[in-house]
Amino acid sequence: MLKRIGTTRAPLVAWLALVAVALLAVACGKQAEDASSQEAAITEAIKAYLRDGRGLRPDAMKMDLHDLRLDGDEAHVNVRFSSEGSPGGLEREYHLHREAGAWKVVESSGASHGEPQTQPMPPDHPPLTPGGTQGS
Repeated sequence: MLKRIGTTRAPLVAWLALVAVALLAVACGKQAEDASSQEAAITEAIKAYLRDGRGLRPDAMKMDLHDLRLDGDEAHVNVRFSSEGSPGGLEREYHLHREAGAWKVVESSGASHGEPQTQPMPPDHPPLTPGGTQGS
C-alpha cells in the first residue's frame, strides 16, 4: 500500500491565499479609482462654486489641486490658480461637504500658506466680475 505523504489541506490553503490576494488587489484598485473619481467630482464642485457663486470663468484658469484630505462626507483641499504664462498665482483652501452623493463648497479661505498674492492681473486676463471689470 502507498502511504499518503503530506496533507490534503495544502491545496485548499494555497487556493484560499490566492483568493485573498486577488480580493486585496481588487480592493486596492477600487480605492485608487474612488480617490480619482472623488478628486474629479471635487474639482467640478469647485468650478461650479466659482462659476455660479462668484461669476468667474474657472475654465480660463489653470487649477492645481493638492493636499486633498477626505474624511467621509467632508473634504479639505488646497487649490492653486494660475494663468498660462503668468508667473504669479493664487492659492485658496476649500472645505466641501458631500450631500446626496454630490460635493458642495461650504467654505473657502484665502491663501492656505500666507497671504494671498496681490499682483495685478495681466492685461489680457478675463474679467473677474460679472460686470466685466477686474474688480478691486
